[in-house]
Amino acid sequence: MKINSIYHSYFKLINGLIFGIVLLILTILNPVLAFRYDCRLYWELTHSLDSDGVFSLLNFKEALRGVLFSIFLYPSLKISQVFYWNEILTCRVYLIAIYSVSFSWLLPYAYKAFLGKELQSVRHVILGMLLLIFWWEYFTLPLSDMLGMILLFTSFFLLLEKKWIFFILSGICLYASINMRLVYILCIPFYITYLVISVDGIANKIKVTIIAFIGFLLMVAPQWFINHNNFNSYTWFVPTQASQATGGKSLLLMQLNWGLSIQKYETNIDTIYPTPEVKYLDPSGVNLSGIHGNKDFISTSEYLDFVFHHPIIFKVYLKKIFNGFDITTPKAYLTGDIYQRSIVLRLLNYTIIFLGLTVLLLRWKSMEKRNLLFIGMVGFLIAAVVPTALEVRFFLPAQILIYFMVISISKTDYTMAKKNGFLIIVLYLCFIGSANYLSNDTLHQIEFTQKH
Repeated sequence: MKINSIYHSYFKLINGLIFGIVLLILTILNPVLAFRYDCRLYWELTHSLDSDGVFSLLNFKEALRGVLFSIFLYPSLKISQVFYWNEILTCRVYLIAIYSVSFSWLLPYAYKAFLGKELQSVRHVILGMLLLIFWWEYFTLPLSDMLGMILLFTSFFLLLEKKWIFFILSGICLYASINMRLVYILCIPFYITYLVISVDGIANKIKVTIIAFIGFLLMVAPQWFINHNNFNSYTWFVPTQASQATGGKSLLLMQLNWGLSIQKYETNIDTIYPTPEVKYLDPSGVNLSGIHGNKDFISTSEYLDFVFHHPIIFKVYLKKIFNGFDITTPKAYLTGDIYQRSIVLRLLNYTIIFLGLTVLLLRWKSMEKRNLLFIGMVGFLIAAVVPTALEVRFFLPAQILIYFMVISISKTDYTMAKKNGFLIIVLYLCFIGSANYLSNDTLHQIEFTQKH
C-alpha cells in the first residue's frame, strides 16, 4: 500500500512538472509587456498594499475586488523587487508554480473525493492536456477565476478528511473563494448541507460546523478590517456598492442590465477590433431591452417582475447557457483576427461536453447524495450567472466537473453506452451540428461586424 502511495505521489510530481514546463513555454512564446484590464487592476491593487513603503491592509482602497487575491499575488511582487526581476514575468512564473502544485495535488485530491478513486497517471495527463488546450492563459495571468474555483472545490472535499484541522482549512478555503469570486457566496447553503451529510451524529455535526466556521472567520478578518476602516461598512464580504466604479449602484443590478441584451462578452487587446469590449448582442434581448424602454432596472424585484411578464427571456437564457460552455480560444484576452475562431478547438470542446454529460447521465442513479449535491451547486452557479453579461470563465467549475467525468470513463460506462450505441452516435452528431450552428450564430451577432 505504501509503495502504491509513493508511486502515485511520484507521478503526480512528474505530471505537475510537465504541466508547469508547458505553461512556461507557452508564456515565453506569448510574452506580455503590460497587464491589461482586470489583470492590471489586480496588479495595481497588489502594488497598493505597500504604496507608502510599509505593508498595510488600509492601503487597499478598492471596494470592487476582495483583498485576498492581491495578498496572494504580493509575494511575487516582493520577489521581483528584491531581485530586480521583471515584475510581469515574475508574476506569471509565480502563478505557474502555484498552479502546477495545485494540478499535482489539489485537483487529483478533488477528483478522488468526487469519484472515490485515485487519479491514475494517464488520466492525470489527459486532465492536464484538457486544461492546457482550453484554459492555458488563465494559469499565467493574475485573474482570480482559476484560484477561486480550486479553493471552492478544495473547501468541499476537505470536509471528507474527518480531522479538525481540515475542517478549519475547509472554512478558510470557502471564504477565500468567495472573496475572490463573490458569486460563490451562493454556495454557502450547499456547503453547510454537504458538511452535515458528510458527518455522522448530531453532536459531531454541530462540532464540525463550528470548527469550519472558525476557519471561515479567520479569513473574514482582513476584508472586514478594510471594510470597516476604508468604506465604513461592517459586511464580511466585498462591499461592491462602495466602489467608485459602480457609483453606489448594485453590481448585481449592473450585470443584470448588461446581460439582458448581451448574450456573451469577451475582452479584446488588439487593434483589429475597434473597442476593448467585445459584445455579442442577442436580437431577442435587445428587443426586450426596448420593451423596458432601454432603461436600467432599479431593483432586483423589478427585474424578476419583468422576467415573469416576459417569459421569452428564457429563450435568451438557454442560448446564453450554450455560450457559457462555448470556448473559442484558450486565451483570457482576444488577440489577432477575432472574427476567425478555431473550428477544431470548438468541435473538440463540444465532443468533451457531450462525453461528460453522457457519462454523468449513465452514472446518475448510482451517485452518492453528496456528489449529487455538489453537481446541483454547480448547476445553481450556472443559473445565477446566466442573466449577467456572460463570459466563458464564469462556467469554469462546470467545465472542470465535465473534465472529471470524461477522464474517469470506465469499461462499465462503455458497456452501458454500447447498448444504445446507435442512439448515442445520432445524438452526438445532432449535438455537434446544433452546437456549431449556435456558435456561428453568436459570432455573427458581434456588435461591430467585420468590414470587407
